[in-house]
Amino acid sequence: TALSSGINAEYGGVNDSLLKEKKKSKSYLAKLADTDADLSTNRANETLLRNKLADVELTKDSKSQEVASLRKDKNLLLDQVIDLQSKLDLKNSEVSSLLVEIDYLKSKVSELASEAGRSNWMGRNEERIDI
Repeated sequence: TALSSGINAEYGGVNDSLLKEKKKSKSYLAKLADTDADLSTNRANETLLRNKLADVELTKDSKSQEVASLRKDKNLLLDQVIDLQSKLDLKNSEVSSLLVEIDYLKSKVSELASEAGRSNWMGRNEERIDI
């Protein structure tokens, strides 16, 4: 019976150790399940982020093309502005030249009118003298 009580005591110790190991194992399995769940969540987040990154890259490419197109349009508009400015400068020069010519013609008309007035006056005086 001493043997049986020794075996019982040893069995109880082994049984306690086994129960502790089972608890540790369950704890490790629970942690592993949590880790697997976290890993799955992280993978889902990674996929979501990769998709968002792809969308951002597409948007960036689209915006880059839009910017390039706008720059091209800007350069074309600048060329048109330069051309129109050149034409405007030419027209302004023509207007200035015409204004100078108008002033010259006004002075000529005034001069001719003055000569015509003197000529009429002299002609009238000659008629008076003759009479």
